[in-house]
Amino acid sequence: MNGRNRQARSYVRCDGDGGQVTLAFPYDPDLVAACRNIDGRGYDRAARANVFPFSSLPAVADLAARHGIEVTAGVRALAAIAARQAAGHGALPQVRAGQGDGADPAGGQARMVPSVLDEAALAVMRADARAGAGPFTDPAVLREAEMVLAGIDAGWLERVVGRPAGSWRHLNHGELLLAVRAAQADAGHLSALADARRAAATRERQGATAAAQAAARAAAARWQRLREQLPVPVTVQHNWTARHLDGYEQGADHIVVLAGLQAGRLRRAAGTPLCQTPSRERQQRHVSGAACDERRLPDCKACLRMAEKLAAAAAGSGGAAEPRTGQGDGVVRPGPPAPPPVTDDDDETLAAAPARGKELREAAHRYLENGLLPVPAWGVRQNGECCCPHGAGCGRPGKHPRSVHAGPGPGDYSWKPLACRTHADIDQRFAAAGEYAAGNLMVAIPGQMMAIDRPVPGRAVAAAPQRHRRPAPDPVRPGRARRGRP
Repeated sequence: MNGRNRQARSYVRCDGDGGQVTLAFPYDPDLVAACRNIDGRGYDRAARANVFPFSSLPAVADLAARHGIEVTAGVRALAAIAARQAAGHGALPQVRAGQGDGADPAGGQARMVPSVLDEAALAVMRADARAGAGPFTDPAVLREAEMVLAGIDAGWLERVVGRPAGSWRHLNHGELLLAVRAAQADAGHLSALADARRAAATRERQGATAAAQAAARAAAARWQRLREQLPVPVTVQHNWTARHLDGYEQGADHIVVLAGLQAGRLRRAAGTPLCQTPSRERQQRHVSGAACDERRLPDCKACLRMAEKLAAAAAGSGGAAEPRTGQGDGVVRPGPPAPPPVTDDDDETLAAAPARGKELREAAHRYLENGLLPVPAWGVRQNGECCCPHGAGCGRPGKHPRSVHAGPGPGDYSWKPLACRTHADIDQRFAAAGEYAAGNLMVAIPGQMMAIDRPVPGRAVAAAPQRHRRPAPDPVRPGRARRGRP
């Protein structure tokens, strides 16, 4: 074969940074022997060419230039890149490792654990692996690789096999045998690399946890500031739904007012969310308190917007909005009788409210510790009349709970929103200057419990007031017909 045909069939090609290197030429025993001495050499039978990894491009380009094969400028530039990468990987990496068991690799005194595999050692191990490798993967080598190479550092593996591998599962038999032997020889360096990765992961996890805790504290502080600026006392309650039975929570945490609110056109009854509207009323019918309400933060966007507007209005006007008045629970009810006039007994009751409120709080805390929910109840005046709007006409003076408007109808009142489910609710509702301090205390009786109200010996029991009824008509005498108009 003449020199012109030989030069036309000889070339060096590389597709780009990290790509495969191809060296083609007519058969030459000396040139084939020289190619076999280059790391990572393979043979492509379809193209009838020698193939090499990108890291071997400088040696391939030098071999081609010495044998008169043209090397283009693009291939020379890629060869320079491969040489710089090989120099970076060939440098012995220095990894910090703790001196004792349990030492922190990130701080304190540390020793340097270098890699024992230099280029000369790797060349010898590569030659031995090529000589002992077969066309098929040995199952014994594969099982050993699963134990030795699990979680291996990708940069170390790429440096050992001479090409980007990504994972040891992408290696052929020769490369797998080489990686196993290299890992056994470089166990100290790999252990240091693993410790460094674990320390970095621990620092990242601790940083994320600290950031989340700081964000939660900041959100709690913002909610507390907003809560103090609102014109009425509020709490946060969850909108429980039937989906919670399956362990899935889809409701929101709403801001619920504990007293009637009237601020301009905004009116909310006690025990209702700030965002409640006629269209949302059915969706929010399960808003109720729980034992974890003290730690809840509102996430309802509509409630938060309305709360911010209320706080801004209160700050701009220099005062708080006046609560709705009417009955003692701060809610205007349609159609009840007018409350009786204030008497001297009422003044005595109001004067004794602080001491009475302390007694109620102590008793309510004891009931709640025993699993019973305390409920505010109407009090009794000195003359035995009930403090409710019915006054002397009440059939159960001091024996029925306070209630708030809890439904769409004009008569939908309930005591359940006033039930104290936490100790904070007790301190808030039975405060010394609160509206329930001068009343009585009741408990919510569970369905499986029966309560018997026995009279105290030595104490007079007031007779129930007799209701005035129309006299019954005279019975018609038998055997005698009535005459005239009925």
